[in-house]
Amino acid sequence: MLNHPDLLELDVNDYLDFVRSEGGFVVHAHPFREGRHIAMIRLFPRQVDAIEVTNANRKDFENERAKEFAENYDLLQIVGSDNHQGAQERLCGIKLNRPLTDIMDMINAIKNKETEFFTEHP
Repeated sequence: MLNHPDLLELDVNDYLDFVRSEGGFVVHAHPFREGRHIAMIRLFPRQVDAIEVTNANRKDFENERAKEFAENYDLLQIVGSDNHQGAQERLCGIKLNRPLTDIMDMINAIKNKETEFFTEHP
């Protein structure tokens, strides 16, 4: 970001294009999230690499729409808990059968579909 101080001035489309042109891996987290602070749902099927299809803190309806979206556009899928408060009713995540070495290893594992998803109800 220090090398590109104008990033905050870009609109979301230009920002996503720039991130990917620089080798970034873009995941659209909970793309169908609804809330008072969200004026509209915006989707970027040609500008993201993966979709969070299950988020432990989102409604099943929102997660189901995210999965349909990812499948319809043949996008990679991930899951997550989005846990900002500690204990919660449901946990979701990604697991591998091996340890990761770094962030690029994680990205490659997602791209190569080495990941498995889990959902737990503690």
